[in-house]
Amino acid sequence: MSEGKQFSNEWNKYNSLYVFWFGSCDIAWRIKGTNLEIIKNLFSVIKKIYDVGARNIMILGAPPLYKVPHRKKYYPCKGISDGDCIEILIKEVSQFNDGIIKSSKIFFKKYSNVNLIYYSTVNIFEHIIKNCYKYGFKDCLNSWGGNKKKNVSDYFWANSHISYSANKILAENINEFLKSINN
Repeated sequence: MSEGKQFSNEWNKYNSLYVFWFGSCDIAWRIKGTNLEIIKNLFSVIKKIYDVGARNIMILGAPPLYKVPHRKKYYPCKGISDGDCIEILIKEVSQFNDGIIKSSKIFFKKYSNVNLIYYSTVNIFEHIIKNCYKYGFKDCLNSWGGNKKKNVSDYFWANSHISYSANKILAENINEFLKSINN
């Protein structure tokens, strides 16, 4: 697909970064399956791309779903109080991310010539939300929600996902993180 395009002769299995990110749809909306099953499937895919040469793999952990404004719509929160919903989602996210870290360590023990990088989206999301105005947002607790009369870039949350502006901050933070571990 990239033949004849910029970087087509420069990118290869040694200098390419393969990234996996799990979010609200993968965890909070699922009706069946467990965190362990999702993680097992993830590492099955990682093994397949490893087998064809991938050596630089980044996994972005699940975000703090308990901070999403529309969290009460998530499957595990149907019919319960917001406080109970938050407790369940904190547990789900923590168990999921802990499982990814544990499985990453096991994978790395077997395949030590891989760069397997875990990045916590919980930490950066919570930092941005806590410092909302510093990052140029007017609202980090509510969702823009498709209201065309409001500017989506003023919001951290576009809906159950982060806004374009928040994604840009996340990308810049990931870039700085990658630079820091590369030195």
